[in-house]
Amino acid sequence: YTIRNIAKTYLKTIDKWCIKNGVKISALKIKTVLFTNPRKKYKYIPIELNNTKMALSNEVKYLGVILDNHLRWAPHINKKCQIATKLLMTCKKYVGKKWGLTPDKVKWIYHQVILPTLSYACFLWIHKTNKNKYLLRMLEKTQKMATLQITGGVRHNANNHT
Repeated sequence: YTIRNIAKTYLKTIDKWCIKNGVKISALKIKTVLFTNPRKKYKYIPIELNNTKMALSNEVKYLGVILDNHLRWAPHINKKCQIATKLLMTCKKYVGKKWGLTPDKVKWIYHQVILPTLSYACFLWIHKTNKNKYLLRMLEKTQKMATLQITGGVRHNANNHT
């Protein structure tokens, strides 16, 4: 209740400033996230802005960082891996044995485009990869795909030794 009341007070202050400066806030676009312990249940009482209740969400994107309600980082890392994979697959379309991008150019694209995308805000979440092997495997899978494209290597199946 205390945090809710503080949030309401600041939201009223922001709303007054916006009205004074001709900026409109849409309560329908504002997300409310309760950052909580996953083992505890909390009762959520919606905060209202201009008689519109703000929706409760499990995650929010703030400055390109996806924060889920338990700060687990999996949604953020998963999204960044998906984006990096799409970029790598786009590069793959333009790589051939006798035509297209050379391995040096693919390496340049990896270092200048894909790696910054993948590691965005890593100072916030990198410590979790030591504790959560699932997060590390997601990153390693993307890294492996990039390495294969840069070296022109062939995917190897560990189960098939022929």
